Amino acid sequence: MKSRTPLRPEPEAPPAALDAAFDREGELLKRGLEALQQGRLKASFEAFRSVCERDPLRSEAHLYLGIAHHLAGDSEQAMTALRAALLLNPALWPASYYLALCFENLGHWRE
Repeated sequence: MKSRTPLRPEPEAPPAALDAAFDREGELLKRGLEALQQGRLKASFEAFRSVCERDPLRSEAHLYLGIAHHLAGDSEQAMTALRAALLLNPALWPASYYLALCFENLGHWRE
């Protein structure tokens, strides 16, 4: 009879570089949202801009940056970020909503 050696689970592989970056950016977005909810606009801008610079294809980072600019009363900057969010993800309806608010704030009723 053969002796059976107990099966040992394989050690878990470390996350790939992209997974680690995604987790880091996701955590930064979370901190930015918390700052935004607490009214700390400067901290939220820093977090969202950082994510946009590190991962320019992350649509939700552009969305949140646009919302932060809108709440700060800077409709022009908000429009830039919101348009980027919609370009990256046309189904991101909150970006359309805030973009419409920006157009309204600037008196561009037709857009």
